[in-house]
Amino acid sequence: MISCKKITGAALSLALLLTLPGCTPNEQAVFDASMKMQKVHSMQEHTTMSFALSGSGFEPAVQKQVDTTAALLNSAKLDLDAKTSGNEQKTVVKSQVNMDLNAQGININMPIWVDMDISGKEPKLTEIIKFPPFAAASLPSQFAKKEYMVMNPYNTKNVPMDNIDFAKFMEFNTTYQTKWIDFLTSYSQRFNPNLNVTKVSTNGDNSVQKYTLKLNDAELKEFINYTVNNFAQDKEAMNFLKDLMTTMIDISKDTDKTKNLNDLDQAFKELDTSIPRFLAQFNAVMSQIKNVTFLGDKGLELNYTISDGYIIQKSGMLNLRVDLAQVNKLVSSLSGQQSAAANDQGALNLTVNFNTDITGINVPTDIQIPEVNKDNSFDYMDFLTVVMTPHRLAGLDRYHTARTIAEDYNKGIAKNIILASGTNFPDALSSSILSKKLDAPILLVGSTIGESSEALSYITAHSDQDTKIYIIGGTGVISEALENEIIKGGHATERLSGLDLYETNIAVVNKIGAESGTPVIVTSGEDFPDALSVSSFAGSNQYPILLVGKNYLSEKTQSYISTIKPSTVYIAGGVSAVSQSLEDQIKVLVPSTTVKRLAGSDRFVTAGAVISEFADNPNTVYLANGFNFADALSGSALAAKTGDPILLIDNNSETLPPAVEAYLKKLRDAGNSPIVRTLGGEGVVSERLIQEAQNILR
Repeated sequence: MISCKKITGAALSLALLLTLPGCTPNEQAVFDASMKMQKVHSMQEHTTMSFALSGSGFEPAVQKQVDTTAALLNSAKLDLDAKTSGNEQKTVVKSQVNMDLNAQGININMPIWVDMDISGKEPKLTEIIKFPPFAAASLPSQFAKKEYMVMNPYNTKNVPMDNIDFAKFMEFNTTYQTKWIDFLTSYSQRFNPNLNVTKVSTNGDNSVQKYTLKLNDAELKEFINYTVNNFAQDKEAMNFLKDLMTTMIDISKDTDKTKNLNDLDQAFKELDTSIPRFLAQFNAVMSQIKNVTFLGDKGLELNYTISDGYIIQKSGMLNLRVDLAQVNKLVSSLSGQQSAAANDQGALNLTVNFNTDITGINVPTDIQIPEVNKDNSFDYMDFLTVVMTPHRLAGLDRYHTARTIAEDYNKGIAKNIILASGTNFPDALSSSILSKKLDAPILLVGSTIGESSEALSYITAHSDQDTKIYIIGGTGVISEALENEIIKGGHATERLSGLDLYETNIAVVNKIGAESGTPVIVTSGEDFPDALSVSSFAGSNQYPILLVGKNYLSEKTQSYISTIKPSTVYIAGGVSAVSQSLEDQIKVLVPSTTVKRLAGSDRFVTAGAVISEFADNPNTVYLANGFNFADALSGSALAAKTGDPILLIDNNSETLPPAVEAYLKKLRDAGNSPIVRTLGGEGVVSERLIQEAQNILR
């Protein structure tokens, strides 16, 4: 249910937006000018801001930080040049803001542009930010060389907007401002906080008026107290708030829209009893806040210059004061127990001065929006994805790491889950193609139920009655007792297995149901590196992985190749892993098929040949230990989702394998800067190798 607290919180936010309305002539003059400014569609503004920070009484270490910050801030000057140009309806608007910050001889310039057109059926809103060079250099490698960041909230590729009814949203957008101004105008007649707005001066013909408002600490608290109490008890204000919240629910496509509307109605019906209770609590807190200083001796001062009914100049000063002893005493009083920081001492004073000149009111001005493309810009949502993405997927052991990877793969309910052995790699090597087919994470299990606790925990948290569990390998690899434990939990299971690893492999491959002519990948079932290096590409392309011995091609594998007649057979691994004689057998089975061997002098060079063949423009590269199959096996499901490569490394080496280094340089030189993610903890992939990979891509 929508709580009264949320409603009153929203009411407080709306109330504090009021620009000094009231019944006195001076307050009304400022309010009328503020409302007139709401209708301005074009103008230019120049704002300057300066700061003064001081602090005393802190512990030595804290005092040093305060003094350092004060030295930087007190030398700073911020200049904002803004211009806006739009139509009278404000449905087509362009704006530009140039921010210049000078501090201790350092100049930072950051322009921002906004291009909005919501006049048609498809709304457009593009925000472009140009980063200063030093800031751009500190961005993740794939963004560091880009000049602009682009934000587009209506870009459905990045932000799901299916829950918004755009037709209703556009109607709301065009009518809301009028309703907002009408409400404020009406409400101002009932809102009289008795602020002392002084008419400072006027010129001879009275065409320019200047007004000043000054508040000390006590007066500010009185204003806040009056505003909240007045708004919360105003019937029209509550109706306006309800109308606003109803509209926001109505323009959504939420499946629970009816329930949310009913909850909203119920919440407002309870206001008669809940608001008095809330105000009693609020007023009790305000009475205790009287002993805590918010404003310093200079207080708050706001100055307005009005000409022809418009505000053409604003200036002011805000002097804030924070006394830790007072704050700690208040916290202790409100919580009823001693504050953990009760012994902290010291007081901060911050004064902010600003001045804004407004010109060109309703005079269109030329604003040049920079041209952006994939070479000079990046999307904010792509940037956010990178920043929010955990770069290392690791746990306390291989089972915990697999659980961590599975959580990244699917944080919700999984319809399918794959279980593979964490101690026996052959049966699990072809799991990535099944993972992609079933959209299923791969979890590792041990020889006992206890060793499989991470997998069982994931199943409990991320499954429902329809979730199916696929078990790769026979009962000698994954026990019948574990399967029974899963069945007891109410889940259907399917075991894919055979008499040996090659039959198990074919059982998994048959589950994919590849069409005739689909390329296949042949790799060793006697060791894991070559199969792991190709696993994500096999999964993403749904190319069956066929496991073979060095000189052994099982009858079922031969039959599969003869039946599917692949257009291409890729052999992942050198002749020491898959012999030349076995390659010749394949050529006899499918004489018209292209056979291509991807191999090198060792596992790392072979992996380099594989990734060069299949991944020329990845979004992500995964680093995994080339001597430990478990983490790469779990990660193959994640990598297969997007066809991104798993790069095998030697954690005992000081540097990346030459083949991996060459591949990353090739990506960099082509202008590609993928995210670097890691499968496994520090013990299997060191930070120094991760840093090396990231540095290469910069």
